[in-house]
Amino acid sequence: MDIIRYLTRILIYLNYESMTAKKTIKKITIMWKEDKRKYVKSSTYSAYALILENHILPTFGDKYELLENEVQEFVLQKLQQRLRAKME
Repeated sequence: MDIIRYLTRILIYLNYESMTAKKTIKKITIMWKEDKRKYVKSSTYSAYALILENHILPTFGDKYELLENEVQEFVLQKLQQRLRAKME
């Protein structure tokens, strides 16, 4: 699965949970990873964990909600970085 699809799935879940739970994105990701581990292969879980640790948490970890424009900007930035890497 493509990293952008992983990012999108994770961000949608995190945004919903942050709006209803009033917890930071970092705290929600901890709960999400514990739950997800039961249902996915270890390779998929590892991919999710890497995406969270390397991409999502550094940007959104301390936030209590995700704003649509912030998420769009984040995803566009990741796409641009990926395109630049392919061109090099």
